[in-house]
Amino acid sequence: GAIAKVRNYLIDHGLSEDDDWALWIDIDVWRFPGDVLNRLIATGHSIAVPNCVKIAGGASFDLNSFVIRRQTRDYRYYREIRGGLHQPPVQTPSRYHLSDVRHLDIIGLDAVGGTMLLVDAALHRGGLRFPEI
Repeated sequence: GAIAKVRNYLIDHGLSEDDDWALWIDIDVWRFPGDVLNRLIATGHSIAVPNCVKIAGGASFDLNSFVIRRQTRDYRYYREIRGGLHQPPVQTPSRYHLSDVRHLDIIGLDAVGGTMLLVDAALHRGGLRFPEI
């Protein structure tokens, strides 16, 4: 929750009307391609995340960005709600991280983490915030 509080403070006090985008990068992300911002913007989406890995070809570092492939929202879905957020265990068979779908150029996600996250500033100005749980 502490990182979310700081990010929300920055949204409230650091984002100006002139800003088009907010690029959020965790402090432990220290190396990334120089064109990552342009590549994220080029997706054409209002929110975009790259597949952050520790080593090339490795597993995703950001385990909060994922796709859930479950046909129905049965009892298992509701058991995985934590603090109002759907948080299935990392090793859930129906939970796919970006490294699991790296063969795809782009995929819609059910959840995004904040390891590196590009957000259209208009969304933040419209009320999109980080959950402070």
